Amino acid sequence: LSAMEFSRDLSWNKALASSAVYAAEEVRDAVKVSRTASRAKVAADAAAEKVQNELKSAKFATDEEARVAQARVSNSQSQAIHAAVVEHEALTAKRRATMALAHDTKCWNVHRKREILLTCLKTGKAQRDAARQCTAAWVQLRDGLLDMSSIPLVTVQTRIDTSTSIVENTPT
Repeated sequence: LSAMEFSRDLSWNKALASSAVYAAEEVRDAVKVSRTASRAKVAADAAAEKVQNELKSAKFATDEEARVAQARVSNSQSQAIHAAVVEHEALTAKRRATMALAHDTKCWNVHRKREILLTCLKTGKAQRDAARQCTAAWVQLRDGLLDMSSIPLVTVQTRIDTSTSIVENTPT
């Protein structure tokens, strides 16, 4: 297994992690939208209640003023209903995004762990085989250097006789 294959296997996991980050960002955005929709609903409900209270306590001089006030109440109630629908849709989108992220994360983790385990096993086996080959090469080198049967005896004797360091170090 080459370093290139190992790097490619790990790059796949990097891409998977990037996808998980993107999905988490989608959930975060859905949460922000849901909070904004909730605040808008609260504001629309408060406005509708305020206009409704103004209508109840107001005394109108003409029927036209009463119709205008009633139209304002109706409009504010419609906006409150619309805000409630938007809040519900945002909450549903948030739940859907959260559930999708949870499901994907579970599947990704299982798959990622399996892929990393397989990659590590392949790399470990390749390293083991390389170590065995290296050991065999060292054994051959050692045997080649220490095996004197392949070298003629005369050459060995000549080396010993002509060596000055061995002669100088011999005790007298």
